[in-house]
Amino acid sequence: MRIASVLRIASVSAMLLMAAAVYAEKPADSIIAIVGATVILPERDPANAVAADQTIVISGSRIKTLGAAGKTRVPRGATVIDGRGKWVIPGLIDAHVHFFQSGNLYTRPDGADFNRYRPYAEEVARNKARLPATFKVWLASGVTGVVDIGGPFWNFDVRELAEHTLAAPRVSVAGPLISMLDRPQLDLGDPPIIRIDNPDEARRLVARELERKPDYIKVWFIHRPTDDLAAQTAIVRATADAAHAANVPLAVHATELETAKAALQAGADYLVHSVFDQPVDDEFVALIKERHALYCPTLFVAAGYGYALSNTWTATPEGRSTPPVSPSPPASLFLPHLRPKSHQFRFRDPSLPIFRKRGNL
Repeated sequence: MRIASVLRIASVSAMLLMAAAVYAEKPADSIIAIVGATVILPERDPANAVAADQTIVISGSRIKTLGAAGKTRVPRGATVIDGRGKWVIPGLIDAHVHFFQSGNLYTRPDGADFNRYRPYAEEVARNKARLPATFKVWLASGVTGVVDIGGPFWNFDVRELAEHTLAAPRVSVAGPLISMLDRPQLDLGDPPIIRIDNPDEARRLVARELERKPDYIKVWFIHRPTDDLAAQTAIVRATADAAHAANVPLAVHATELETAKAALQAGADYLVHSVFDQPVDDEFVALIKERHALYCPTLFVAAGYGYALSNTWTATPEGRSTPPVSPSPPASLFLPHLRPKSHQFRFRDPSLPIFRKRGNL
């Protein structure tokens, strides 16, 4: 097991960064021993999944030994980290991120255009400039692997940066989204979303992306009532065939049950959002199992805008003690008619684009 994908040491993760600092100073074959920690072992049954007072011995980039502290020998010369009162869990994977975006209100002008307050180009420049800090935030949250599931071609440069940055998660990426729609508001010369109108165009874009060795090819499968579902599915199938020919899996944004099924039937390996419009059915479950496809649930997207624009979001004590990383939105942005109710929102103006299910990626 590689340490980059295995460990998170809590309170909350200072010890993970401490271990990274040790590696920066030690040769590749150095030995680290974490002594006295409580280890979570999810592959075990619940009664045995929590092991207290454990010692973990790491040699170079691999875990060599895990056992009871009183019975596990710490090699002579090892760097010892006191794990008492702290926890070790498997590294988490954030399977749906976008490097060109942030958690700010200003990050999706195609859905909520706040260029008047903060130009979108400045927002993207900020996101790129603080990537080393963003990498550390993931590690500090216990996330040792992330998947950017679609963005500009500079996504591939971010993957390379992470590979050469000590304090960074393991990064997998997709290039520009093969899309059923235009999103010109996001085009700064290297668009994250490219409209494709037929299978041949899809194949050509896949070929461009394959030159950068993507971990995924991504389709943004947006279907409107007036769209030809069969023609759109043909684009997904052509994309899947071209990606699979290069042994690259296909990720698809398909948030309605109908499009999700069509995507799976066309060759999708990874559905990057929940199905939102209705409960999934037996046919959908059978397709997921038949394809051995991944399904990434969407727990919190539009609700964040609702909290922010209604000025009803309240930070946790930890959040209140953390300085903001971007300017606070002006009071004029708040929409007083938005009121949260049991984490759902009733919008008096449902046409507001920021709250349409299809506004995310």
